[in-house]
Amino acid sequence: MYLENNENKLASRWLRLFAYIIDIIIMQSIAFLLSFLLYGKSYISALYYQMASNGMDTYSELNIFLLGFLSVVIFIVLNIKLLFSRGQTIGKYILKIKIVNEYYELPSKTSLLVRYLVYFISIVPFIGYYFNLINIIFIFFTKKKQCIHDLAAKTYVVEC
Repeated sequence: MYLENNENKLASRWLRLFAYIIDIIIMQSIAFLLSFLLYGKSYISALYYQMASNGMDTYSELNIFLLGFLSVVIFIVLNIKLLFSRGQTIGKYILKIKIVNEYYELPSKTSLLVRYLVYFISIVPFIGYYFNLINIIFIFFTKKKQCIHDLAAKTYVVEC
């Protein structure tokens, strides 16, 4: 089945957003828990105190970057089997949507790797914030509801 003939199967922007939010909540919760277990309550309190008081320094920024990087590693570990076997993350699995290629088939591992390498530009300090914003905005201006990472990997998100 060719996707061109089944555009009504494309996942809504809202479903994609909610799947993203579920994935973020899971990643950040586990990263926070691991940070707490590794560094203890005082580390977490000091980091958030510095953030709240706008007293960010290089040490704090490095720690925030490391927490983001840890979240990415957690994302990969939690989702790698689902991504390669079903084209889904946990959030997509819960909301019954999946990633496919233009033939409505599971994308190749290379396509999925490209998709997530582009997607993870969003964790790069400074430019990541702007890239993520532009990436999200793209979904509103493409006919097939694709973000930049979808366009780069030639993938689509559909209901299943």
